[in-house]
Amino acid sequence: MDALSHFLALHAVTTTLDWRCELNAPWRLVNEGTAPGILPYHLVTEGEAWLERAEREPVRLHAGDLLMLPHGSPHVLHAGDVTAPLPDVLPAGATARGTLKSTGPGRRSEILCGEFVLDAATSGLLIRSLPDVVLLKAQDRESQLHQLMLMLKREAREQLPGARIVVQHLASTLFSLLIRGWLREAALPGNMLRLLAEPRLHLAVQAMLESPGRPWTLQALAARCYMSRATFVRLFKQVAGQAPGNFLTSVRLLQAARLLEQPGFSIAAISEMVGYASEPAFHRMFKQRMGVPPGAFRRRKEAGG
Repeated sequence: MDALSHFLALHAVTTTLDWRCELNAPWRLVNEGTAPGILPYHLVTEGEAWLERAEREPVRLHAGDLLMLPHGSPHVLHAGDVTAPLPDVLPAGATARGTLKSTGPGRRSEILCGEFVLDAATSGLLIRSLPDVVLLKAQDRESQLHQLMLMLKREAREQLPGARIVVQHLASTLFSLLIRGWLREAALPGNMLRLLAEPRLHLAVQAMLESPGRPWTLQALAARCYMSRATFVRLFKQVAGQAPGNFLTSVRLLQAARLLEQPGFSIAAISEMVGYASEPAFHRMFKQRMGVPPGAFRRRKEAGG
């Protein structure tokens, strides 16, 4: 398994497809923002729209564009004459989900709107590495993303038996394709996602992700990349914005969080599995990074939190 797959596997992502919007301009969709760990997305399957955010330049979206807002920022999607008041398609505070329609005289757009939901405590490293907006522009018609878009559009529109679970799985795949596509296209700052895309450090990152419980030393990790220890540490900090030891700690605790969600592993066993010889040290570090001790984290997950 490659480094990106390993890292994404440490983050449990659930998805919703809340609205299938069939909109004839003019129209406006107001999104008032979401809680941490809830990442709204919009997939334009037909027509076009404009994205507006406070104190930001508007962004024009075309059919095939996929937009995600990792930090849940308030935003507005609209189409039509911006010099005149635009009618809100979605009433403020609405909680129902389904199909939204507007019957204006203008051009038709179709947009699939939903949310990627991650655990805010365990996914902080991933979310902090993402910008306010992740946008993949219209793809080639033969691309995987385009084919997935067509499948989502068809399942959402036809509502065949089993459509709800099919849409959930397709939308989860959409998240992985979005991250992978963005990594390929973006000029990344120094952060964790740039680290996953850095070929010079790939072997060391892969090793930490595959076997976080091993007693890794800087010398051993540097040797995997055929570098001196000093060169390895300098490049790692430049690319990741953090030291190798800090990244390894994050990977260990993410793995511990996933194991805590599974029955059959004691906290002492999990502590040892992710590389902690001292269970109290594991407790302290887990609480520091995740906000709660391992036992409380497990009870919260068992309760559906």
